[in-house]
Amino acid sequence: RYLRREHEKMHALSVVEAHGIRVDTAKVEQFLAEEAVVKAEIREWLVDTVGIPDEGKEPWSSNSGKQAIADYLDSFGVAVPRTKSGRISISAKALNQLAAEHADVSEVVELAEKMEALLQSSTPASTIKKHLRGDKVYPSTQSSQVTGRLSTTNPGMTVFGSRDARLIRQREMIVADNADEELISVDLSQIDARCMAAGSGDSAYAELFAPGRDAHTEMAVRVFGDAARRSDAKALGPAANYGMGAEGFTTHAGISEVEAQKQLDRLHFEFPQLEYFKNHLRKHAEALGWVATGFGRRVAVDRAKAYTKAPAAYGQGTARDVFLEGVLNLPQEVLEMIRIFVHDEIVLSVPRDRAEEIKQTVMAAFNAVTLPGKDGVEVPVLSDSAGPAESWAGCK
Repeated sequence: RYLRREHEKMHALSVVEAHGIRVDTAKVEQFLAEEAVVKAEIREWLVDTVGIPDEGKEPWSSNSGKQAIADYLDSFGVAVPRTKSGRISISAKALNQLAAEHADVSEVVELAEKMEALLQSSTPASTIKKHLRGDKVYPSTQSSQVTGRLSTTNPGMTVFGSRDARLIRQREMIVADNADEELISVDLSQIDARCMAAGSGDSAYAELFAPGRDAHTEMAVRVFGDAARRSDAKALGPAANYGMGAEGFTTHAGISEVEAQKQLDRLHFEFPQLEYFKNHLRKHAEALGWVATGFGRRVAVDRAKAYTKAPAAYGQGTARDVFLEGVLNLPQEVLEMIRIFVHDEIVLSVPRDRAEEIKQTVMAAFNAVTLPGKDGVEVPVLSDSAGPAESWAGCK
């Protein structure tokens, strides 16, 4: 039965792959032209302000270019990042870390921002253009991640991001199949955490996901004392669910390590059954090298990394199963309207006069999935929707 169900899920993915995604090719060229202008301006700034040589395709990558960047940073009393072998590093990651350490030096922050934009080689527009076939792209969607979650490649649709406004704007390239249709999107709400709440049987934690309550807002109040910081609290899910330590919590929350540890201890105290469940998963993974999702599917776990990977394997793996069970709940007609799978979201091209009807059908299909629970604890599956809109950018 399990294999048959997995085959049904993979068949559903193939149905979506075959349709492809329609692209506004004029928008692609517009965004590529904008990127070229920005990079030319940054190059000019590096030459005039930083002092790199104005020669070659990527002068900032030459030895003399890197040395110019090092000298520029040194003029502000800041040492250039270096690799383990001692060479100058101008990677976006290294410079962003340097900017975080010297946030009071505006020149360092500006350099990091400009270099990040300059070094970004795989933008949505360039990725889409590379894979265009006529006015469509045909991404490959496979359940190839360790947890079984979907991976969409050639082109990778996650390159559009979910928080960077510049990348999200480029979603304007992705449009409905024709002038008589629009795009809608539906995604699962806080599904990883819901899976952990149900699987652990922690009734106190499960209460955060009751209809009418918002776990992210309540976490914001707990940690920051400010409900308005919901988006910041959203990034702290791994602390409660997967075992993020005080150091990682500090980095994400922007609080002291002492305060971070205090908050973690509070979470452990408030949700003891959740903590017990995570420890059970860790011990199981250390002993056998795998954990089972709430639906019984095995997910491999590196024994040496079981502390964080075992709870993540359960939460993310079960979330994947819920997502695809919801997809299989769809009528065949609606399944064939899906154009994109990305994270826990689907994007559909639907007739204009049926957009709201189909949106409700999709949400009902997801919400009908029953989360496997423990000790009678029930946690509902909920979904959010956006659109209809002319392009994917409007589905927000």
